[in-house]
Amino acid sequence: MVPIGMKPLPKLKPWIKKQLEYVGIDVSNSLYPEDWKPDYSAWKKVFEKNIIDEGTILVGHSAGAAFLLRWLSENKRKINKLILVAPSIVKTDKYIRLSKLKDFSYNPSLKNYFNELVIFYSDN
Repeated sequence: MVPIGMKPLPKLKPWIKKQLEYVGIDVSNSLYPEDWKPDYSAWKKVFEKNIIDEGTILVGHSAGAAFLLRWLSENKRKINKLILVAPSIVKTDKYIRLSKLKDFSYNPSLKNYFNELVIFYSDN
């Protein structure tokens, strides 16, 4: 998923997919409808076509991080690892386009739905 207002890096996702598949990791990097204008219900329909189980590693970038946190909070599905890259999870008026995506409360037991959490972020 691409940061709001930015154009996708057309070769990055296919390159990462190829590298992971080369070492034997199954990868799904489906295109999500209107990724510049996140819609939880629309993204959920695409996302749930994947098999999510205890061996799954999920990676969410920007609004994708908020999507994954919400999906895990609602579905209580156990996964192996959750990786959040530059997560956009703050609820502010500045990111009004994300307000509906982030319109949920975190499940207090969210940490029980993954074995490992990795977060990549910057403060600038």
